[in-house]
Amino acid sequence: MTVGREYDGILWLQGIASLLGLPVSQVRQTLWLPSFCAYCWHQCPESGFQIQLHPSITVMLFSDGFLLVAETLFCYVIILVCPAQMIHIGLFVYGMGCLILGHVYMIIFPFRIRCYDFTFSLLIITQKITSLGFNLVDGHRHNNNNIKLSDQRLQLAVRKKPGLLELSSYLLGFQGVIAGPFCFYKEYIDFFEGRHYRQKSASENDDPDYQCRHHIPSPSKAVLQKVLASFFWTVVYVVLQTLFPLESHLDPAFVARHNIFYRMLHAYLSLLGERAKYYVGWTLAEAVNNAAGFGFAGFDQNGKPRWDLLTNLHIKHVEMATSFKTYIDNWNLRTVVWLRFVCYDRAPWNPTLLTFTLSAVWHGLWPGYYFMFLSSAVFTVAARKVRRNIRPYFQKSKLKQIVYDVITLLATQATITYIVFSFVFLHLDPIIFFYSQWYWAIHIFAVLIILVLPKGTSSHIKISPAPEHGTDSDPMLDSNKVKTS
Repeated sequence: MTVGREYDGILWLQGIASLLGLPVSQVRQTLWLPSFCAYCWHQCPESGFQIQLHPSITVMLFSDGFLLVAETLFCYVIILVCPAQMIHIGLFVYGMGCLILGHVYMIIFPFRIRCYDFTFSLLIITQKITSLGFNLVDGHRHNNNNIKLSDQRLQLAVRKKPGLLELSSYLLGFQGVIAGPFCFYKEYIDFFEGRHYRQKSASENDDPDYQCRHHIPSPSKAVLQKVLASFFWTVVYVVLQTLFPLESHLDPAFVARHNIFYRMLHAYLSLLGERAKYYVGWTLAEAVNNAAGFGFAGFDQNGKPRWDLLTNLHIKHVEMATSFKTYIDNWNLRTVVWLRFVCYDRAPWNPTLLTFTLSAVWHGLWPGYYFMFLSSAVFTVAARKVRRNIRPYFQKSKLKQIVYDVITLLATQATITYIVFSFVFLHLDPIIFFYSQWYWAIHIFAVLIILVLPKGTSSHIKISPAPEHGTDSDPMLDSNKVKTS
């Protein structure tokens, strides 16, 4: 995205720059210097919530982020005045309402998009506000009505309304204000007060206080690995976007000049570059949280610390997925956790439809999102029927299993390449043009599979149980549950 002359945030810093006699860029970087204290903060959390907020408020100086500050203030007012038994409804309506207004604003005024698109932060804040409402009502019901809650709800229940400083730190803390990932309020407060080390160690060490006081695991190795991975995928993004621009598929001359196999390979590499943007953003966001000490998930079987509590995707499993379900299972994991917690597990009727609807609205209002969700539903059903009817014939020998895995790998990657195009271009005209090049072949093939193949048996398919809090499996994608993106 380019920055125009009317970029208000930069103009706000012009006066300071003139007063100091420094270039605007240096003033902006100077204001960002406190952010580099993040790494030290996990060793001295007594610094308080203010250190969380200062770098975030700095962001607001050169972005539309003041809207996020206003949203936080109104959220606090709702928490104060809304009855405890209705607070989840109030915060859900408020959070989703602000998000929808943000989506509408960006559609009506696309030229207002600056180098910092505030809707990215709005997506994360919406998840936090809505989940906090359910955390609060769970805490109220447990305290006053003696209602039995599931282990996850009880673990995440918030029994005391947060103060303005705590709420602002949770919603606007520098670790997740730009790209997340989403975390629950209880997870954040436990991290802030140092309880997460003690809790994660309690089940693995007879003396948890020793782990907490004397052997707090260092995130340095995990942070370095994730930062290097981010640099790698940055290079991948730049190279692939330069050599294989996705816009080529909207050029009739390009379509006429190349055969269908070259265009599929070209589209795959183009969309790999698009995925690389998410790999960079999510991996770097996780590294920032880990650098501040957030994301510790206990120790593995070898006694090594795990820093994957906030992991948002598994790149290897995404790129080597042999089914549409596997692909989705390893993509945007924290959003799946949020969708299940606030919608699927609580829906009074048809949780699949309601979760689909919430996921679509959360992503945005562009038609490409809804086209992709509808297509994904069709392909999910078709893939399930193929697996149930065809897969058993390839399980009789190791060679046949390998052949089946190779075929499904190629088919999955081709299908993902085919349907994700609508997610990238969003508008109907380019979507219709692209699929018309392919004569809507994969859509038609998927519908024929659904109509022709029998339902099949699921006796050979392992249905994953509902995951405990913090796991990265996605039960909503099983045959009896919902698909999300």
